[in-house]
Parts: sequence; structure tokens; C-alpha cells
Amino acid sequence: MQTYEFIQTNFPMGARIRRDDVAKGLKPVLEVNEALRDKLDEEKLRGKFWISDFADLIIDRTWSAIGGI
Repeated sequence: MQTYEFIQTNFPMGARIRRDDVAKGLKPVLEVNEALRDKLDEEKLRGKFWISDFADLIIDRTWSAIGGI
């Protein structure tokens, strides 16, 4: 929700915010999250797409609640 609000305040007034716009702001936050990094290491999930896929999952599950259309 905070990422959506950040994107919304920094986009031009009235611009449509898409899921991938929010994902671009969410991915850097996930990349530095130590708990997520520890879990990925624990499960030996080293593929380069895990962070991106997890960001997409978060957005898919919360899109209607955070104000996306």
C-alpha cells in the first residue's frame, strides 16, 4: 500500500497507475529485505526471478485493496 501511495504522489495528477508501475517501486524494497533473503537462501531459491515473481504475487493479492482498478 505504501508503494502504491508513493507512486501515486509522484505520478502526474490523474495518471493511471498500473501494476508494473507499483512493482518497479516494490522490487528494491524486497531486494533488501533480510527476512526474505534469509528465506530464499534457506530454501536454496537463487534464481534471479524470485524477487520479481514475489512482487507480482503481492500486487496480485492486494491490488483491489490498495486502490488499483
